[in-house]
Amino acid sequence: MRLALIIDDYVPYSSRIGAQMFADLAHTLSQMGEDVVVITPTPLPSAPRFEHTRGNEISVWRFRSGAIKNVALGIRLMNENLLSYRSWRVIAQIVQERPFDGVVYYSPSIFWSHLVNKIKSIAPCRTYLVLRDIFPQWLVDIGTLREKSLLTRYLRYCEQKNYAAADWIGVMSANNLQFFRQTYPEYHHVEVLPNWISPASVPSPLPYWRRKLQLENKVILLYGGNIGLAQDMTNLLRLARALHDCPQAHLLFVGHGSAVDTIRALIKQWKLTNVSYHASVSQKEYNALLQEVDIGLFSLDAAHKTHNFPGKLLGYFSAALPVLGSINAGNDLMPLINDHRAGYVFENGNDAQFIATARRLIADSALRTDMGVRGQQLLEKYFSVQSVAEQILRRLHSN
Repeated sequence: MRLALIIDDYVPYSSRIGAQMFADLAHTLSQMGEDVVVITPTPLPSAPRFEHTRGNEISVWRFRSGAIKNVALGIRLMNENLLSYRSWRVIAQIVQERPFDGVVYYSPSIFWSHLVNKIKSIAPCRTYLVLRDIFPQWLVDIGTLREKSLLTRYLRYCEQKNYAAADWIGVMSANNLQFFRQTYPEYHHVEVLPNWISPASVPSPLPYWRRKLQLENKVILLYGGNIGLAQDMTNLLRLARALHDCPQAHLLFVGHGSAVDTIRALIKQWKLTNVSYHASVSQKEYNALLQEVDIGLFSLDAAHKTHNFPGKLLGYFSAALPVLGSINAGNDLMPLINDHRAGYVFENGNDAQFIATARRLIADSALRTDMGVRGQQLLEKYFSVQSVAEQILRRLHSN
């Protein structure tokens, strides 16, 4: 099959987990004999209008678009809204000459329906939506958008069109599947498609990052990835403030997003000496960093009604890190991780247990090692890119 994989950012320019997941999926599908084309905007403002590269049997079509990451929300909305139109303008002739047999597209963004439908209009083909965030619901949940506002109504209209363009929709977890079916009962072809990761060569653990950040002899609690509103960074900084009397502990934030300024402001306001922030690094550097830290942190805002599965967890599991998380009520991450003893997860707001457990992990290196091994076993059992690729192909071949 000739397959189009559509996503709003991609390696090597992005170190986001979604970009890496799609790169792993593209590589696996190619190894399975599929003809894979990745369609994605370029983040470089000086890039040509259209650029076609090929490596490892995968074609990448990059089209010029305005900035959609780490910019003001108004600019992001405008440029994301134009993604489909800008891409189709430069690839239409190529698609007409060599149509696709299937489309796999990733949300966020919610603005791919026009492009997907244009591809389908050239030659009928099956489409699969990899749905990771139910947007704009989470912005309504945390109070950034008002439910009845004109902007929310427009975003929900785009969201519905994005769903309608899909023959199959894959959500992250069983609870997300239940939420989606209750909220959008008109869509019947919906299933669980877990996040995935490809086994990667593990870099040799060298004390590069510890030396660079002057964190030798510290127990490092790492938060890596998107630093945004949905993640409730204040939650993790409260943990840092509570650990002020634990001199061996240090929290390290690595990434970018709309809440970076919040981190910097609270570090200064609360006079936190046990917290560091570092901007995003390449995937290769991040993988090396994972080998040097001790605990993987994650957080979700308590107001969430949907049940997100932070992609950063796969990196933590792969590096045999125990995880420590604080999430919204009802999220099925809690029993998954707690029951497999791959770490500890609590409801956001249960600060007493969250802090007490952090202290326990910091003090007990044998416990960290045991939970890290269990995390690797959990990864191998549930989050294989091979099984995900096979599941998507079955749906693209189905009637």
